[in-house]
Amino acid sequence: MRSSDEIPELARRIRAWAVIADEVGVDLHLETSLDPAGSVELLERVANDRVWLTYDIGNSVQFGYRADEELPVYGPRIGSVHVKDAIRGGTTVRVGTGHADFEYCFGYLAALGYRGDFVIKGARVAGADDVELAREYRAFVLRHL
Repeated sequence: MRSSDEIPELARRIRAWAVIADEVGVDLHLETSLDPAGSVELLERVANDRVWLTYDIGNSVQFGYRADEELPVYGPRIGSVHVKDAIRGGTTVRVGTGHADFEYCFGYLAALGYRGDFVIKGARVAGADDVELAREYRAFVLRHL
């Protein structure tokens, strides 16, 4: 979803799913391409404590958003975090080599008291062993935590 024009209809649909999620005791985490104001509007229209935002660090970079402008708006509405790096306006790259401000992101989340999941969604690298790359990404995240 990229347009705020879609928010009312999407919110209506999510509200229906949120009722079911509440009945079975699960949370819904939304990852959108909306700007901070649109993301908050969507959550406010859904108005259900089972619905959270997934903050994708790399996607935000790709869409041209800034962590220091997004995270304070999202605050405690963040339910999960995707750890990924990217080039602003470009593609996903090896974690730690793009434009993502991991220092700010992890620092802000720590100050917020965030205790949710971190999902590493690092880029594959041609010629690199996937298992070793996963270990590298894990070590990167642990250093920042």
